[in-house]
Amino acid sequence: MKWFSVLLVLFFGLMLVPSQGTADVTEDLQFIQSLRSRRLFRLAEYQCELSLQRPGLGIADKAVLTIQFLETLKEHALYADIARRTACWQRAQELTNSFEKDHGESDWSLVVGLTGVKVLVEQGKILREEAELTLLATPSSPSAWEERMEPSRTILRRAGEKLKTLREKIAQSLRRPHKVPETDDLRLGEQQLLSLDRQAQFWTALAAFELGRTYPAGSDDYLAMLNDAASNLRVLSELPLDHPLGFPSRIYYADVNRLLGQKEVAWKVLAGFSEEQLAPEQQQELLAARLRWATTFEEEQLARSLFERAMAVEVPPSPPLAFAMLETATWFWKKAMERGDTSSQEWEVHIKKLVEMLRESGSTYWTHRGELLVARAASARANVNSTTLDLYVAENAYRAGRWQEALTVYDRVAQAARKAGQEDVAFRCGWAAAAIAQQQSLYQEAWQRFKMLAQEFPQQAKASEAAYLALVNLGRLVAKDEATYLAAYERELREYLNRFRQSQEAYLVRFRLAQLLEYQSKCQEAVDAYLDTLEQLPTDRAEGASRISEQSGDSNGQLAEAEREDVVEKVFLGLDRCLAVLFEQPTQDMAEKARQIAQRLHRWSTADSVGGVDPRYRLMAEERAIRLFLWEGRDPVLAEKILLTRFPDRDQFWKQFRTLGEDVSVKSRWIALWLEVTAQLGQEAEAQYWCDQLLHLEFDIRWEWATTVMEKLSRTRPNRAQTVARWVVAAVPDFTEQYATHSRDWKVQAGLKYARLLVMANLRDESLQWMRRLAQEFPEHGEIQENLALLLAYEDDDSLRNEALVKFQEIARRTPEGSPRWFRAKYMTAWLLHTLGKTRDAWEVLSLLETLHPDLGGEPLRGKILSLKEECQKYLTHSR
Repeated sequence: MKWFSVLLVLFFGLMLVPSQGTADVTEDLQFIQSLRSRRLFRLAEYQCELSLQRPGLGIADKAVLTIQFLETLKEHALYADIARRTACWQRAQELTNSFEKDHGESDWSLVVGLTGVKVLVEQGKILREEAELTLLATPSSPSAWEERMEPSRTILRRAGEKLKTLREKIAQSLRRPHKVPETDDLRLGEQQLLSLDRQAQFWTALAAFELGRTYPAGSDDYLAMLNDAASNLRVLSELPLDHPLGFPSRIYYADVNRLLGQKEVAWKVLAGFSEEQLAPEQQQELLAARLRWATTFEEEQLARSLFERAMAVEVPPSPPLAFAMLETATWFWKKAMERGDTSSQEWEVHIKKLVEMLRESGSTYWTHRGELLVARAASARANVNSTTLDLYVAENAYRAGRWQEALTVYDRVAQAARKAGQEDVAFRCGWAAAAIAQQQSLYQEAWQRFKMLAQEFPQQAKASEAAYLALVNLGRLVAKDEATYLAAYERELREYLNRFRQSQEAYLVRFRLAQLLEYQSKCQEAVDAYLDTLEQLPTDRAEGASRISEQSGDSNGQLAEAEREDVVEKVFLGLDRCLAVLFEQPTQDMAEKARQIAQRLHRWSTADSVGGVDPRYRLMAEERAIRLFLWEGRDPVLAEKILLTRFPDRDQFWKQFRTLGEDVSVKSRWIALWLEVTAQLGQEAEAQYWCDQLLHLEFDIRWEWATTVMEKLSRTRPNRAQTVARWVVAAVPDFTEQYATHSRDWKVQAGLKYARLLVMANLRDESLQWMRRLAQEFPEHGEIQENLALLLAYEDDDSLRNEALVKFQEIARRTPEGSPRWFRAKYMTAWLLHTLGKTRDAWEVLSLLETLHPDLGGEPLRGKILSLKEECQKYLTHSR
């Protein structure tokens, strides 16, 4: 059969690497193996999935690819974090179950099933080793052992059951006629099945070996399972060394005997190898097994000799050998400590180097085992002042979630490091302790710890980051108890800016200060702080903030906003809020302030340091600068200058906006801005062009802009306001058509605004006509009726004024007595009577009003009423 050579390679090295097969599949396998050799496991898994989806695959091809997929997942688990590792194991079982379900009638399901069991045994082994090291690193009870070992035990029992079923199926296949036609892709030959049965026997022994080690050493279950493994491995260890199972069976057989205390038997097996016949990776595995044997049986001289030999190996040791060397170095360290030998320091250096070697290997699994091993050794001798090993104890406690223990050890190491003058170590341990406090939401403690680090170690490169994280935690305390911590928060924000003005995080602190000042309604200071934030932005993205977030364990993502452009976005929102409050009542002083702010925004938008910021933020700054010059700064000439600096002509404007994308809201604001500038400067032709462009936009966009401009017109010079208002009206010629399509509430509010806009544009006839329509549609609406009456009152035609008089009298009758509108109606009634020559009647209305309501509705209406009464009194006196 064409797959016979494939099986031979499958049974060697326990993974499938076919030398024959369909061309496409062989090519896929070579590519997958290449990816695995470079540890590109996710790409390898993706390629496996793609290959399995190829149409027309035979069962054998599917089996080969599935086995490759399983081997990739098994290897990936050694280099992945715990979450990803679990996902790899789960995916492996899903693949195995799926293939067995779809192709259970084929012998290939036995091969795939065996590979799936291998993954289970590896999973159980990893869980057992990590549980064992964790238990040995801390005091534990028998119940704790059972609890920790149960997950591994469950997996290994399931593997044992699957192997038993698998061997029964293989036996059934062996009892059938042995001749298999070459075209039969469903059946394996007798030799292949026998080889597969040996593989199953080998993994049965390994499953028993690992299961036995989940029980306490020396217990009945421990001895029973190890003896069972030994009996299976004894037979397999007699296979020739060049057999695929010859070497691994001998290694495991020696290891079982080592654990059973069979010193001579185990060494006889390990000494019986001819190293020249072994591949380099097998030589490393043999060296690791000999190191374990030497330390188990206290062969100190041999262990030292083997360790020196391992250290002298030119190629980097494999993770298993590096771990065995670490076990040996730790064993020697403990002996040196017991004897009070100074060589313990030398072994500490070896331990540190070997742990780093495991970390550099990239294997999360082996690295974690190494760190746990060292933590176990250091914990057993906690009274020994060893900075290196204490750090491993702290890290292990941290990973296990024993927060108080981790804090205590980190503090102990930091204190020892301070005394020894090791500032870097002291700072690093203090940082880790502060980060743990923050992660556990102990914000008061985290604040004080980070603050202390920044004060005690100002020369450390990360001192500013520590000070920043102190502020982050203080900010969280402010959120919970503002009264207690707000003053301290503001004080420390300012202190930070004094100490670390040039730090990576300075602009973030300035931003926090700006937000705080805005919250305290100190709008002018807040505006300056927001502008300072923009001007202090780093030239590159805020990598420092992301780094801080990662190191401080900020799981809530509250530091994610440290990304530079997120801050810029919030700065502009804050500026908009503060400027709206600041310029509610513009004065000459405020006009100068507006021009200063506009200049700063313009300078920022054109600065080289803003090169990495999204171009839309430049536009946002320039848009605000132009509007400030145009409205609050009362300088349309400078507004136009900035506008033409950005867009020298119409063509340049349209070209840039095509580059920036199709953001309708941004584009519409700039078109409207062109119209506002050209309208204020009296550039009729240009204003008409931009008004025409604005008409292409939807009505809702144009109306929102119109109402915004209308608010500004009330604070603008009358002649300029009138000119701009006419163009605003021209930009919403379809208002009356759109009006009919909206709700009642919208009609009332928008109708009144449109009427005021018409008045501002000095379109008196249109405004009066519009108000009559509104008043007819909403006869019960007091504000509408009052506005119509006011328009009529200020007309020169006496007939219209008489109509206004009637309306104000009607408003007074319909409005609750003593309300603001009732007082206004009474005042306008008297004013109209006086204007129409009925001064006596006006005086009587005002006198009666003062008698009944001496406060006259309060200021400013009271002053106006008294002034009108005095004017009527003078007129009546003079007319006599």
